[in-house]
Amino acid sequence: MHHAETNTRHWLTPRAGITIPAGSMSDRPMTSPTPSASDIAMPQPSELRVCLTTVADQQQARTIAQALLERRVAACVQIDGPIESHYCWDGRVCCEPEYRLVIKTAAGQQERLKQTLRELHPYDVPQIVILQSIDVDPDYASWVNDQTS
Repeated sequence: MHHAETNTRHWLTPRAGITIPAGSMSDRPMTSPTPSASDIAMPQPSELRVCLTTVADQQQARTIAQALLERRVAACVQIDGPIESHYCWDGRVCCEPEYRLVIKTAAGQQERLKQTLRELHPYDVPQIVILQSIDVDPDYASWVNDQTS
């Protein structure tokens, strides 16, 4: 406890022999930019979503992939597996083989994708994890948007 109290700002202090020039980041207040409502509400055309979900077997994965593509809620679905999932359920630790679906869709299709997965998924509590893209090839993004519009 004593060490933490005496070094609470240690991470802000440069190490010996390091010079931080005037006007550098250390002279500026540390703030986090707050996105505006328009930044949150309006996804950029090159912004995609990658969704991860898992199912018990390959046929379930293929069935979901096919339905997502036919409904144009996904542009591409990759199936990995079998993988080994470790989790707690009903108070016990479980280890089961599963198949992972990696689903690519347009940012504007995120809610529709979640709703469709909930309808199609065989699990009571499906894993639906959606990741926001940070850098997407513009041609690929355009293709994904075309496939899901």
